[in-house]
Amino acid sequence: MVRNGKEYYKWKARVNVRDNFICQECGKPGNEAHHIKSWKENPKLRFDVSNGKTLCLDCHKKCGNGGRPKTKYGKTISLYLSFDNIEILKYKAFKNKKSMSQYVEDLINAKA
Repeated sequence: MVRNGKEYYKWKARVNVRDNFICQECGKPGNEAHHIKSWKENPKLRFDVSNGKTLCLDCHKKCGNGGRPKTKYGKTISLYLSFDNIEILKYKAFKNKKSMSQYVEDLINAKA
């Protein structure tokens, strides 16, 4: 399992959507997904959405491990999850009569 592989970015997308792209520490907009329990020490929880929380970049950097460079796949998913596209995602979800969670899940599965 690679931290910056497809499963990681699926996990990140699910965490961000669940938290409505809001930093769970300061309440500002955020799209960084942080593991609550250590990635290294808890391999069974690596892709468990309940082991993640959305942070803004500043709060993630305070954890000492935020802001890693993204892989090619991560850049693709991040385009859909950028702040500029959140309103577009909401509109497309509404237009397709889906929740934003379901719409993003469909995007994730289409990219898999």
